[in-house]
Amino acid sequence: MAFTASQLFRVASFGANGLYVYIDKDNDGAATVDTSGYMSAAFEQLKVGDVVLRISASAFSSTLNTITTVGTAGWHVVMTNASGVVNLSDTLALTVTNTD
Repeated sequence: MAFTASQLFRVASFGANGLYVYIDKDNDGAATVDTSGYMSAAFEQLKVGDVVLRISASAFSSTLNTITTVGTAGWHVVMTNASGVVNLSDTLALTVTNTD
């Protein structure tokens, strides 16, 4: 699924000129999300040092734009944002299991 800025939600801010934490819900894996330029549609809102929590679906309803089954999740940091191209760090993967 191609990234759109509407799937990125700011959930926390730190200080007047501080850093922000965002949640990105998608059905793309970590390797796709951390590809340079993947989040360039949000270049005006993302700053170097901002943190993105990626929640990727293994099942996604495109008609409802909702995740129906979580596949993977991880933290990324905005490493560069220059000339409209955003580049995120490799993921710090979260363990996503449901054993009950």
